[in-house]
Amino acid sequence: MHVKATNPKKEYRKFAIRFARDSRFHTGFSFRPHEGSVKIDRKASGSRRAIIHQRRAYVNHNNGEITYRLILDRFSSEIFINDGEKVLSATIYTDISADGISFFADGDVTMDVTKYELRI
Repeated sequence: MHVKATNPKKEYRKFAIRFARDSRFHTGFSFRPHEGSVKIDRKASGSRRAIIHQRRAYVNHNNGEITYRLILDRFSSEIFINDGEKVLSATIYTDISADGISFFADGDVTMDVTKYELRI
């Protein structure tokens, strides 16, 4: 997947994905170009454990342009940013029936998304 500002002269504030999503729960990934940071957040995933729910990393980007690959399985997520420059991983505690995914942006972005599904 690839995301960038629609107008390279006007940086967007935030790009986010919510996955393993249903009407009550989700896990999120976000990128804030002005901070140069990516974050995975599972505090709304339904976990009741005393664990760290957020992880952040700083990434290189060109005017808000990054690439990422999101890999989901039943109980975990991995996000590879800029061809593996940074990797964020998290266990997902949401019920397996929560299979929704949503994309959000605060500003104008262009993105391309390709979905691959493996069935065993």
